[in-house]
Parts: sequence; C-alpha cells; structure tokens
Amino acid sequence: ACESKPVPEPAGKPDPGKVPETEASAPPATPGSDPALRQDQAAAATPGATAAEANAEKKEEPAVSGTEQATSVGTGKGASTGTSEGSAEGSPTAETAARKLERKSETVTSPNAPTGMEGTVAWSGQQTISVEEFQQYMLRVPAFQRREVSSLEKKTEVLRNMIKFETLAQQAVEAGYVDNVEVRLAMKTEMVRQFLRDRFESEENFPVTDEEILARYQKDPSRFQRPERVRASHIMVADQKQAEEILQKLREKVTEPGTNARRVFREFVRAYSQDEVTKKRGGDLLYFGRDGTTDGDGLVDPAIVAAAFSMHNTDQVSSVVRSSRGYHILMVTHRREKVDLSLEAVTDELRQEIRAEKQEQARRQFLEDVVAEDAWHIETSVLGSVTVDGMPDSSSLKARVKSIEETEVSE
Repeated sequence: ACESKPVPEPAGKPDPGKVPETEASAPPATPGSDPALRQDQAAAATPGATAAEANAEKKEEPAVSGTEQATSVGTGKGASTGTSEGSAEGSPTAETAARKLERKSETVTSPNAPTGMEGTVAWSGQQTISVEEFQQYMLRVPAFQRREVSSLEKKTEVLRNMIKFETLAQQAVEAGYVDNVEVRLAMKTEMVRQFLRDRFESEENFPVTDEEILARYQKDPSRFQRPERVRASHIMVADQKQAEEILQKLREKVTEPGTNARRVFREFVRAYSQDEVTKKRGGDLLYFGRDGTTDGDGLVDPAIVAAAFSMHNTDQVSSVVRSSRGYHILMVTHRREKVDLSLEAVTDELRQEIRAEKQEQARRQFLEDVVAEDAWHIETSVLGSVTVDGMPDSSSLKARVKSIEETEVSE
C-alpha cells in the first residue's frame, strides 16, 4: 500500500474550517463521478505517487468542455480525447468494447442502492429484479446444468441475460404487445396450467386416511403377497431310452451358433411329445408354484416341480425327469420372484396412488361443471365462416361431401 501524504495547502490564506484530506480518506469513485477524482485515485494507486504530483498533473491538463466531461462520465474513464469517435463510443447509450469487457468480469455492487433492497438482485431507475423472480428464471436452466451456475460469476452471467430479457419485455409492453391476441392466449394458457396445478396437485386438498390405505392393501392380496413361481415347457414320452435319445439330439441342436433355444424346443415338442394337452401350446405347463398348483386348473407332478425349481437359468434344458406319467425333458422359460410386502412397506406408495386417483377424479368433474353452458350463445353463422391456414372453408367442404355421396350412389 502506498504511504498517504498530506495534500499541501494552496497559496493564499488557508480556510480555518477546512480539514486537509489524504488519499486514504478520499471517498471511492462511483459510476458517474468526477473524472478528476478518478485521476486522484489513479495517482494514489501508483507506487511513489503523491497527491501533490497528481494535482500538478491536473493543473497541466487543458480545460474540458461540458460535452467532453459528460462523455468522460458515461464511459467511466478519464477525460475525453475530444474526438468525435471518442464522444460516440463514450455516449451513455453505447458503451465502448473495453467497458463491456470490464462489466463482464466485474462484480457490480452499488454503494448508492436505496434502502429496502435486501430482496433485490438488480435494479435500475425504472425496474427491479427480486430474488424470487431470479430464482424462477434460474429454473429455466436445465436441471443438469444448474450445478454449474453456483458461483457468483456464473450467477452474474445469468442475471445479465435476465436483465436483457426484462428490458425486452418492458419494450414489448410499451409497444402494445400486451393486447396482442396470440400473447393473451399464451398468457391465459400458462395461467390455466398453474391454476389447475395449484388446485388439483396440492396434497392438502386431497387427504388420504389410514382406513383407505388398509382397504386398498386388502383389496388385492396377490399384489403384495405372492409366492415364487416358475413357468416351464416339457417334452413327455413313455420310454426312457427314447427320452435320452431326444435329449441328446436337442442339446446338439440348441448349442449350434445362432440357434433360438425356445423355438427349437417347440419344434421338438411338436415332433416327439406324447402329452396332447400341452403339445398344442408348445409344451407350456404355465406358471406353477412349489405346491404344483398352476395359474389354470391343473396340477404339476412333484418330480417336475422339483426339477424346475432347481434350474437357475431360463432356456436351460434339463436332464430326463421321471414322473408318474412318464419321462420328461424340461425348459424353464420365465420366473416370478417371491413378493412379500407388509402394509408398512407400501403405505406411502398406496397413499400416493389413492391421492392421484382422487385428484384426477376431481379434475375431470371440475372441467365438466366449470362452464355454465346456458349462459353462452354460439353464433353459428359467424362460426361457419371462420377459417385458418390449412383449413378449407365450409363451402368447399360441403362440395367435397356432396361429391362423395353422389359417387357412392352411382356405384
């Protein structure tokens, strides 16, 4: 830091009420402040420079016209060069490229912000942007990108884009777009969407009781309590030797590259199986549990049940299995894991499910009753003449219908 030195008193009688200022006590420059003050601060920031030297440099500068001084203030730099180019670049309505580059990197915090701006992230003489408005604008950033906008620098970048958006929106209002039919329709669409969401998506408006949850749980027990089940197909023959020969051929076939094991198994069922009931459906025994009961009315032999549940892979071919009816070759095609869910485990799921049904029912009923149709009158003569791009007018549509009807009659 530079050492502060007292500013020498100018020649003449000193003012007894004036306290000499040092560079350290001088207030910081603010946007639009005196260019001369900026030069004082620049001199103080230079190693070895004193306020006296800065004052000496100021005395040597030529007088600055009112126009040039305004240009200097607008650019946020020192005195203008006086050229027309410098004046144009430094005008309040067009910042120079250098100043724009500065503004992208600086953190703007105004020392002149009015009181009561704690919930405001940006303001101008005409508009303010609140924290809530900025948060809503940030929600438009895709969720996967928001974690990249957590730093002050990135937030400032987003805020600058929002300021442009708000400025354009204000200009659109001033240009009368609020009364544009398309704009009004878009605004109404968003209002209706939020209105219905707040009315029918609020959990408080659709409470679910414990009694309702219990009744839903007990209504469909198989949904929450279900034993393990497998589904298998089989080839059945009466002779063990024949079964062994079929098994050898089958294994050779299914191990060929590019072979669909289930399709090959069904072909062998049609060719060799002696169970006429299951043969019609490719040997399918349907789903069955460890007790042998199936989804139908049948009962699977315990030897087949034991063999099927011991096979851990689907599309696996079993060894020959002997049952009371004959000899079998099995293939497990599907598995259903055991389901054992307590009421406590599914309470939240059922609560959401019941609430969603209530919300949808209330929504449909509301939309059916929302319009008092007797209060509305439809002007059919006007409505019939309405067309939009891509829609044929009523006369041409009638002509097409009449032409089709005449063609059908003649045929």
